[in-house]
Amino acid sequence: MLASTPALQSLWYTLLDNAFTLALLLVFAVVVASTLARRYRRDKCLTLLDDFHVTFADAKGRAQWGDLVVVPDGIEVRFDAAVVEAGGLAKGSALIFERAVRDGVGLCRSVDALTPAERLLREAQLQRCVRPGPVRLVLRALAGFVDALGDALSRAVMLAVAQVSSAVSFSTGFSQEPEDGDAHGPSLPRTRARAYEPLLERWLGRPVVVRLWSAAAPEHPVDLPGHLVEYSADYLVVFNLEREVRGELELELRGAHRGDGFVVEWDAPTLWIHCTGPDVLVVESLTTAGGTTPIDCALLRGAYAELHIGDHESCTLRLHRTRRVDVVCPRARAIVTHGGELDVDAREAGIVGHGARTELRTPS
Repeated sequence: MLASTPALQSLWYTLLDNAFTLALLLVFAVVVASTLARRYRRDKCLTLLDDFHVTFADAKGRAQWGDLVVVPDGIEVRFDAAVVEAGGLAKGSALIFERAVRDGVGLCRSVDALTPAERLLREAQLQRCVRPGPVRLVLRALAGFVDALGDALSRAVMLAVAQVSSAVSFSTGFSQEPEDGDAHGPSLPRTRARAYEPLLERWLGRPVVVRLWSAAAPEHPVDLPGHLVEYSADYLVVFNLEREVRGELELELRGAHRGDGFVVEWDAPTLWIHCTGPDVLVVESLTTAGGTTPIDCALLRGAYAELHIGDHESCTLRLHRTRRVDVVCPRARAIVTHGGELDVDAREAGIVGHGARTELRTPS
């Protein structure tokens, strides 16, 4: 026992002398472990739409729809039917990497596009997310603590790196913040999204209003109502409990057409339908002399769908407008602006003041 005392004291003094180095090594190990965990973990927001029929609109507004497969580094959209292009080239799915997903407009899920089995799964999902039980609340609190700890650690590491870089007069040559907000809209607030937001935590499972900017129409943001069911550092998730149709239309086409909230371009054998209004435009089906093809594509403002009509001289589109869809939108393009339901008609008529609902401001 006495012989071992000097050895223990020597070890203790060694640890004290190298405390700073050991602390750096510990921080480095935690950061590496956290990075690896995130690298091989699917995003919790995107996973909510996994294996459902969705529509994804990229940064330019081009829509692709089908069954969603979520993987750690991106998503796959499996088309309802293979797309055969000129020359016989067949495409069965779209592979979209993580950066393109974050830069996109968002993913929409319309209840009309779901199979009976998917609708049952969605109902169970809504029950868990909007009316969580005590076990889920406890797990959510633990997850929030872990996310807050991760945010604090990331900020500490970034601060340490900044201090070291400043001390040695080292410049990385790029800025993490955009120079202006034109990329996402003229009035999109500059915020640094975090994995844990105390203000958003208070509104989980409750009705909110999300304002979404599309790169294809940055001057016309869209307000979407729904229940905030999840968020992360990269995405916001809003689900709706009820289905609402604001206008149904069966449109016979023989050429280009301009309607209420949409524009159709015609260049046989292809037509493009653009959503130009504040409502979500749901393209239900396309009918030609060859038969009816289900489309089930949900378009946000600025998005467009490309449809092939072959050599037919006319076609019929079934459409409807709504704002009640399930949406996963990148936080680079969306922000929660209000708590409570959005009275769309009253807001557009200009008779609802700012005092009619609680406004949320994401901390910078």
